[in-house]
Amino acid sequence: MRNLLADSEDVTQSIKTAVSQVECGDIDRAIDTLATAEAAQFNNQTIEQIRKQANISIARGNCAFLQNDLALCYQCYERAALYFSHFDKLEMINLFSNLAGAIYEDSRISLYPRFWICVDLLRRCFREIEGVEIKNTVLANLNLKLSMVLRNHSFDANDHEKLEAIESSVYHARKAVREFSQDEDNIDYDLPSAQVALANGLLDLSTLSRDTSHIDSAIETLTMAYDRLEKSSGNKPIFAYVANSLGAAILKKHKLQKGSTPIEAMERAKAVFSASEICARNNVDREAFISASINLGQIFFTQSKLLEDKPNEADFLRLLAISKFIQCIEFFSKTRFPYQVAEAYFLLAEVLYEHALHSDEEMYEIYSLRCLDVYFQSLEFITLEDEPDRYAYIKCRIAGVYGNHSVRVEGETEKYDLEKAIECFEEAKAVFAETGDKKRFELCISNLQELEERIRKLNEAPA
Repeated sequence: MRNLLADSEDVTQSIKTAVSQVECGDIDRAIDTLATAEAAQFNNQTIEQIRKQANISIARGNCAFLQNDLALCYQCYERAALYFSHFDKLEMINLFSNLAGAIYEDSRISLYPRFWICVDLLRRCFREIEGVEIKNTVLANLNLKLSMVLRNHSFDANDHEKLEAIESSVYHARKAVREFSQDEDNIDYDLPSAQVALANGLLDLSTLSRDTSHIDSAIETLTMAYDRLEKSSGNKPIFAYVANSLGAAILKKHKLQKGSTPIEAMERAKAVFSASEICARNNVDREAFISASINLGQIFFTQSKLLEDKPNEADFLRLLAISKFIQCIEFFSKTRFPYQVAEAYFLLAEVLYEHALHSDEEMYEIYSLRCLDVYFQSLEFITLEDEPDRYAYIKCRIAGVYGNHSVRVEGETEKYDLEKAIECFEEAKAVFAETGDKKRFELCISNLQELEERIRKLNEAPA
């Protein structure tokens, strides 16, 4: 706001010169002088004053955003961009895009995202430039940004709006891919970025429509980008994102088709995620690195479950999974990425739970305690108010740890373990009763009956 106080130069001398030229009959020179003055006035005064006016509106919108008056925030941002509509369309487009981008980045790391503001700003921009000749790259970037915000907006939408948002996201991503493909200068970053956006939209569409052909299209799109970037050294930052999306698509295809992922598909995905991890590490890209590492951890964990007849190999793979999840937690910021931190804690707790069950008595105690600690840490982010079903599921897992501990470790802690398990199952049961999850509700009742019978026998046993 202090920058708004800066003053601009005027064009008084140029006007005086033009007057003198007219008085002398030198009209041609006067026209040239006035043309120069007109441009100077526009650039140094008019457009600067419009920018000041726009910045005041943006500052007001920022204050409205802090006050959670989102309708006013949108109106101020929209007004700020529209000030340029009759003077400089490109500046108007850039302002719409930058404002939408700022809200998008804020929403990506927020517990309460506001992606609809981005969507509305970008759609208004498209209406304003309809029929205006704009460079393909400018249009492509607008389409790419709108595709990305629509996809993120869909996460919090109801089923009908979700499908509509994803279909629109795919539509704009296709346009971005087509427009970027027309220029060789865009194939190393912009084109693969659009291809990732298109593939991610297609993967979401496959989930909503139950049509696996969308996954095939996504894999085809990503494979083209992956192969092209790999041939050109495979070290460009965007390569990590292409690889992460390709690995996720490969896993999703086989999981949906057969219910489980075959070994060859997991090995292909593992190679792709490993390539992503290397690229992200070389480019100091925290977000891409975390994504690759979490996926590798999940693959290691899944593979360990397939090796029950090879306990040493299964044990090694679980330890690899544990190390990957711990690594990710260290890279996360709890304040900037709360959902991602919660997911990492949850996954770590799940593999620790499994690892404890397969450990000897000494290590069982250690891993059980670690498992409990991590589950409780996940509940700092996965709350009853925001995610009741998942909260109750974790409570069941905690109850399972206590219940198993009461069996594996005999002695004075048995009664305490049983009481804690009952307490957790009771809480989960109440949640499932409220959410209407009949299957899990009945499972809680069954476990409670068994635990209560055990504690009854324990109380009746002679001292």
